[in-house]
Amino acid sequence: MKEFSKNCILFIVYFLILGCNNKETDKAKITIKSTTQASVNVKVSLYSALDQVTIGESKTDSLGNSSFEVTLQKPIFAIIQIGNRYAEVYLSPGSDLHIDEVGQDYKIPLKFSGIGAEINNYVSWVNSTVERIKWAKGRGLAEIDYDEFLHRFDSLKTTINSFHKSYVDSVALPDDMVAMLDYKNRIKFLEVGQEFKFYKLNNSIREKLAAQKNGQEYMEAKVSKEFEKLTTEIPFDPTLLTDGYGDYQALLNFYWQNKVRLPVWEELLISNASTDLAPLKTNALIEKGNYPEAIREFLIAFDLQYWLRDYGITPEIDSVFSRFKKNYPASDYLKALNKGYNEWLAVAPGKPAPEFEGYTTTGKKVSIKDLKGKVVYIDIWATWCGPCVAEIPASKKLQQEFSNEVNVQFLNISVDSKQSDWEKFIKDDQTWKGLHIIIEPDKIQSLYKTYKLSGVPDYILIDQSGNIVSMKAPRPSEEKIKTEIRRLLTKPS
Repeated sequence: MKEFSKNCILFIVYFLILGCNNKETDKAKITIKSTTQASVNVKVSLYSALDQVTIGESKTDSLGNSSFEVTLQKPIFAIIQIGNRYAEVYLSPGSDLHIDEVGQDYKIPLKFSGIGAEINNYVSWVNSTVERIKWAKGRGLAEIDYDEFLHRFDSLKTTINSFHKSYVDSVALPDDMVAMLDYKNRIKFLEVGQEFKFYKLNNSIREKLAAQKNGQEYMEAKVSKEFEKLTTEIPFDPTLLTDGYGDYQALLNFYWQNKVRLPVWEELLISNASTDLAPLKTNALIEKGNYPEAIREFLIAFDLQYWLRDYGITPEIDSVFSRFKKNYPASDYLKALNKGYNEWLAVAPGKPAPEFEGYTTTGKKVSIKDLKGKVVYIDIWATWCGPCVAEIPASKKLQQEFSNEVNVQFLNISVDSKQSDWEKFIKDDQTWKGLHIIIEPDKIQSLYKTYKLSGVPDYILIDQSGNIVSMKAPRPSEEKIKTEIRRLLTKPS
């Protein structure tokens, strides 16, 4: 831990030195040459106070070229998006970066030249190598066992540490920068370990629930032993919450998943308690944890943002948010939290359902206003989504339950990017009734934003007046959705 703190100080000092040495300009110039992405949007952004802040935008021309400047107050790690390609870049006032992008595959490093290229070539190679090893043989961390992970993890550390030594021996870099890059790698190693641990914990909860359902014994001891080996001390250093330092925030994200959300989620699922209690329990767990106050503030804000994004406004989340505003009235995180809260107010129960349109397999246009006068149960899904497909048998039973109700409409909205995949799925399973439509690919993001969707599957309930009842309606497999639909059918228009 002492070594972590020492390197962290060097990391911050290096940022300050660069900020002082580049006072002649506050601009960083970026020139892009892409061989695969012509006429696409380019965006430079950083993660600041729970929000993604855009600091520069451009567009490649018909030949894949672009050139623009961003204004900086200090050196930062940022995310550059070139069409479908995302990568990390290090920018400082006075830098003049030339980026060659030779493929959209994230395992292919970007090539940098110009002022500031040395550190960016290093970071690009490391990040690409991490992804390449994480996805070796076409299988990600979620798909491998503990022994395979250890093999990959050892390979990852050996490869990157060897590269680090070779690079700093051949490229003239200041000592502070060398220490900062070494420290950044160590944060990356911790992040990868915590990511794998998340998948293992998540799978163990599923296995435990399945064993409980089938009356079988669960091998808790074996799994716990593996978790112990994956547990590594996390550096809780407030100085690492620097704007744009995404590696550390990603590490804290997985730490929160493993130490806060999943244990609470498991407790509620195993005991059959209401999952509405999750925000209260995770908040209490963080509040009593032994963290530096700035880390505690971040974790509580992150926790609150997660539940708000996934659950919307509930009494439990309202309670946690009120407590946060009371305890941290000047928090930098309030702007992002208030933004998310206000967006949910726009789709609160009783508000008119926002308009959207999609198309049936025969090309007929359907919008939500066409269904006014009926109770509408919306299932937003995709053919590639396992949990979505797993709910289809329950969806069929639910539709059968209301097959004689002319004032109920089951609307199944696909967000597949390939219409042919959707059409084949619907054709192959004609027993899944209801109204099937697909959203055009360029309209999907708009649907997600308007309806506050965090992923698929998602279920929405709308009343006969066309007003929102629930943006987080029960799944078809949950018994209470039947009660909700029946209640709406007897509700006066």
